[in-house]
Amino acid sequence: DQRHAHGHPGLRQEREAVVRPVRRGCACQGSAEPAADPAPVADPEPVVKPSPVDPPPQAAPRAALGPCLAHTLHYGPNDTAASAADRAALAALAGWLKGRDTGVIIRGYANAEGDAHTNLTLSHRRAQRARRRLVGAGVPADRLTVQALGEYAPLVGVLPSDGRNRRVELWLPEGGCPADLEGLQ
Repeated sequence: DQRHAHGHPGLRQEREAVVRPVRRGCACQGSAEPAADPAPVADPEPVVKPSPVDPPPQAAPRAALGPCLAHTLHYGPNDTAASAADRAALAALAGWLKGRDTGVIIRGYANAEGDAHTNLTLSHRRAQRARRRLVGAGVPADRLTVQALGEYAPLVGVLPSDGRNRRVELWLPEGGCPADLEGLQ
């Protein structure tokens, strides 16, 4: 509400559909001029305050369980073929995944022998091959995410050139490791 310094309503200009007359000028100042004819000024919309609403009920907080390393496959130098034991582990993991609605992150790695681009490509080929095996065993492709990290994420405490860095890790993204997954790791 706009007011003169002495507290009387002044002129208001708003764009509204409802119009009412307002007196121009201020008679309190003892002006010798007669007040002008009323000019139309819109009434303001009433301010509607929202009624208080109870927040929706919250689910009980879930224990903060991070990702779960479901299985690690190991490879020979410049190799993308999984061993017989790793193929069996992938088949068991695929069977476990078919009964659940969870995704898997498949991360491919390489050791630091050779050039970085070649190692990145090799790590991608390893991860894609593991993905194809899971899809072939009935896991929906849209639940599988492939990431190639090449030589850029060696195991902690292991030299980058160590053969243990030639690996593919299969991660469940959240919720920790379920008890019935332990036999597959």
